[in-house]
Amino acid sequence: MDFTDNILFTSRYIVLPAIFVLMLFMWRLYRNRTFRLFAILAAIGILLHFSPLAASIFNGFSAPQFRWEYFLSLMVGGAIAVGLRELPNITGRQFLAASLITLFLFVYTGIADELFEWQSLSTTLVFISLLISLLFSYSLIKWKSVRIRNAFIAFLLVFLLGFANLYQVEKLLETGRIGQVNEELLTGSEYDDAEIRELLAQIDNQEPSGYYRIEWMEGVRNNTPIVQDFRGLSAYSSILNKNLLYFYLYDLEIDMGRESVSRYATLGKRTNLYSLLQGKYIILPKDDSNIPYGFTEAFSSDHYTVYENPFVLPFARTASAVYQEQQLADAPILMREHAMLAGVVLDGTGGQDELPEIQNKADRFEIVEADALYEDGVLEITADEGGLDFIRKNSAFTDGDLYISFHLENFAASSGFPLKINDYYTTRKANDSIYRTYVDDLTIRTEAAEKISLRLPKGSYALSDIEIYEEPYDLLKKQTEKESGLSQLDIDGSSVEMVYENQEEAPYLTTAIPFERGWRAEVNGKEVNVLKANYAFAAVPLEKGRNEISFSYRPPFFKASLIVSVLSLAASLFLLFGRKRRP
Repeated sequence: MDFTDNILFTSRYIVLPAIFVLMLFMWRLYRNRTFRLFAILAAIGILLHFSPLAASIFNGFSAPQFRWEYFLSLMVGGAIAVGLRELPNITGRQFLAASLITLFLFVYTGIADELFEWQSLSTTLVFISLLISLLFSYSLIKWKSVRIRNAFIAFLLVFLLGFANLYQVEKLLETGRIGQVNEELLTGSEYDDAEIRELLAQIDNQEPSGYYRIEWMEGVRNNTPIVQDFRGLSAYSSILNKNLLYFYLYDLEIDMGRESVSRYATLGKRTNLYSLLQGKYIILPKDDSNIPYGFTEAFSSDHYTVYENPFVLPFARTASAVYQEQQLADAPILMREHAMLAGVVLDGTGGQDELPEIQNKADRFEIVEADALYEDGVLEITADEGGLDFIRKNSAFTDGDLYISFHLENFAASSGFPLKINDYYTTRKANDSIYRTYVDDLTIRTEAAEKISLRLPKGSYALSDIEIYEEPYDLLKKQTEKESGLSQLDIDGSSVEMVYENQEEAPYLTTAIPFERGWRAEVNGKEVNVLKANYAFAAVPLEKGRNEISFSYRPPFFKASLIVSVLSLAASLFLLFGRKRRP
């Protein structure tokens, strides 16, 4: 449990009404069953707020977040509504006892919290004056009516404690920028840029089939494809697809521009991956010169340029060469890309064909320190920015990309940092960040050049397992030239229909459908197993000649859940109407 969050004054997640805290200590209210229900559930919610485990569970077992606490607000509101109705039944002594306990809690937490600040002397004087008035009015003034006295005291107390809520709301407006969240922001260029809308419309007019993907994201808003309604390459979700997440983090080590859990974004400017996953277009600001290999300018606007990929592979392809994930477990990342291009990588089944050849070229590069000391896997940056330069020795390789893989960790626990590889820029989280992935094996693509410059800010880092590979894209170009047997493709929500002429008599058909439990497939009317292929996608076995293939998706345990729901509904109706009512 972590009790550092002051939920009475400075919490960014809970605005707990002062009157609710007061009612929690009015024991007479607990005689009302409705109040008791709301108060107990709210109290449980408050305890769960201090549990990182509960925050992780309610966030899909991802980084601890407080997104479930709308439930807590609902319970607090219910308790207050019932408590106000029962307030006239509270005696003066009960009210005074609850008031003193509540005042003690607010004063104690205000003094103990280092983040809490008395904003001005006048605020302090008002607070003290109201407190004195409260105690004076209860003990000295002779009231004609107990209810009038209690009502007056309640007004003073709630007004007094309301300063705590006003202080908290003001802090939220200041630090959480809540005041900026309005219709203008949600419909403005930061969320839905009209200039980008026009570019998307141009792409749509040029590609009526719609079976392609566009890499574009407004800032760091991963759900941009949902907002702007296009087939993109980014999404934010804790539980969207485990296989895709592992595909990014572990299997292909795809850098997403910034380290963060629970999301997918970009393909790291790696042309092989764009081509495999129908990534045909990328939208970049005009000042961004880091363009994926082979992409050519299609059209542009005032601030952005659309680039087109000429090497896009079909949505479904045959695969004759069969590899296993285990076979590629220790293989370089570029070799895994080549295996997916040349054939299919299956999850523990199939044959073990010979892997495509690829060589580590790191020994052809001379390592030069730049404002840094590098020894025994430890890189010490001595200036504000420094690192290593990898300089090629007499290489004629100019048409293609370089892949540099390495292991990188920051020794500073609470400091995130940027990483630059030539024109490529990304950021890494601090070691104590809840959004840190703890995936420190990185693979960065950069355009073929005589020098690879790795730059980091001042500090100490662990840097090891450096490998450098040349990618001339000969295999991709060869696969692009192959004639596709895909003659028909229809995608309708959770249903995919296609016709494929298997002239090569290949054993498998690979697709760009993300693999998920719940997919079913038929080939020529016969149900077949949907295989996990290429680490995160679906494949099916093929027959010779013409193949009519259909995919359909239903959530796992859909039928079982439906049966349980129907039986539960029937039992509920029987309990409501089937039994004779007692007089």
